[in-house]
Amino acid sequence: MDNVEEARSLFYDTPDLVVRHLVIQQTKSQAALIYLSGITDSKTIFNHVLSPLIFEDGRDHDEEDIRVSLGHIKEASTWPQIESAILNGESVLFVDGRTEAFIYDTSFS
Repeated sequence: MDNVEEARSLFYDTPDLVVRHLVIQQTKSQAALIYLSGITDSKTIFNHVLSPLIFEDGRDHDEEDIRVSLGHIKEASTWPQIESAILNGESVLFVDGRTEAFIYDTSFS
């Protein structure tokens, strides 16, 4: 994924950068979730982002629909938006074949 390499180059000197590669069960798409572990809530990431993506199938949803159990989800298509989101404690999901990134509010409340 070129987006993962871009994120790694932007945050090359940030030791708490996390890149989680996964397959979204709902769409069978390859994806990468990127966040900074020091400023994100790991329980929110696991319970409301990773668990739905990895374990829920897409039988009840549109094939292109990627569902998580968070209320506040944004989309971004530029690197300044993505970089700002990561620096603000949000998690960014890149999905193969999609031009936009999904931004999830996973910062400490």
